[in-house]
Amino acid sequence: MGSGARAHGADIPVVVTVDLEPDGPGHLVSSRSTWNGIEATRRWVDQIRARIEGASGRTFRVSWLVRCDPQVEEIFGSPSHLIDVAPDLYAEAAERGDAIGLHIHGWRRVEGEGWVDDYGDDAWFEECIDRSFAAYADAFGRPCRIVSFGNRFMGPAAIARLAHHGVAVDVTGEPGNGPVADGDWPHVRGLIPDYRRMPRRPHPLAPGVIELPMTAGRKRKGLRPKAHLSRMRRHGLRERLDHPVQLGGRDLPGVAFGEVMADSLRHQDRPYLSFAVRSDGILDPVQHPRLVGHLDELLALPEAGRFAFVTPTEALSALGAA
Repeated sequence: MGSGARAHGADIPVVVTVDLEPDGPGHLVSSRSTWNGIEATRRWVDQIRARIEGASGRTFRVSWLVRCDPQVEEIFGSPSHLIDVAPDLYAEAAERGDAIGLHIHGWRRVEGEGWVDDYGDDAWFEECIDRSFAAYADAFGRPCRIVSFGNRFMGPAAIARLAHHGVAVDVTGEPGNGPVADGDWPHVRGLIPDYRRMPRRPHPLAPGVIELPMTAGRKRKGLRPKAHLSRMRRHGLRERLDHPVQLGGRDLPGVAFGEVMADSLRHQDRPYLSFAVRSDGILDPVQHPRLVGHLDELLALPEAGRFAFVTPTEALSALGAA
């Protein structure tokens, strides 16, 4: 267990990214789809911002990741539709120092199947990436530097396109999650990679591109030798036993969210937290109370006085990984 940053009482970067999505699952998106979740999430963020800034005097920043991929263009007529319908959101974000990046899916229409989030065709997903970056640059007049991919997909060709476009930080990785075989998820194509052995710290994906992984919770090994031997036989000596964590996700059995976060912080050499939420999650009657309750638990931790809610690039700088 490391102690360098903790021993000096350094700030703990906390990153919150919001994936701006139409309301409802991607494969059911249509021209009648609404964007109510975005405005609801914006109000929720404003409440959090006022609460944290009022109590701590610290600036609160969040990162808005907008979709500009081909599905958005096909359904709504323009890849920048989400930017065009909420210009004040992005103007206000810029004034506050929030980050604005891209959240990229591979949705395409497939005859007989409807919408499919296709990561199995490298050429198609590279096109999704390129078109998203072009739309972002046209809308904002600058290149995009922060990205996440849908359905936690990552692959060599996609990483190469991020490097090509000059991305500084990717926030896709979700440690603790195992692989998902092609076809195992409805409406998704391609292999979703194994993140169980992903480093729990910032690390390079390609020259100039840094991965800032999401926060994971450590599994408790317990005192059961047979269970340990069984895991080693299945996964090898290097298996990471962490649980994936979502700010609006289910609690781990018998363990409070705040306890999981405190344990995660204790076992990081350079402590930080990173969470992603979907904009339509705030409308979900199950996810909404989890978001509120988990945030309350987070802010009740003894370490909360050191939390600095920052953008991904600011987090990398604070962690010495920029």
